[in-house]
Amino acid sequence: MLEKLYLIIEKFALPVDMIVHAGDAVNYAVYKFLEDLAPLKAVCGNVDDDRIRAEYSLIETFTVNNKLIAL
Repeated sequence: MLEKLYLIIEKFALPVDMIVHAGDAVNYAVYKFLEDLAPLKAVCGNVDDDRIRAEYSLIETFTVNNKLIAL
């Protein structure tokens, strides 16, 4: 699964300075995979499991180019 995801990301989205994920990856390995590609800002979604919810909050805020982003 992650190999196919990587091929899609590599073809259309790399290199990037940051990855922003709005939750519902469902699989903890997806979050870790994305973290290995670039700095990750992410939240947990309503179908993510307890392991994901323990590491990622429901709301994340961060700044990019002096703009406050809420996720």
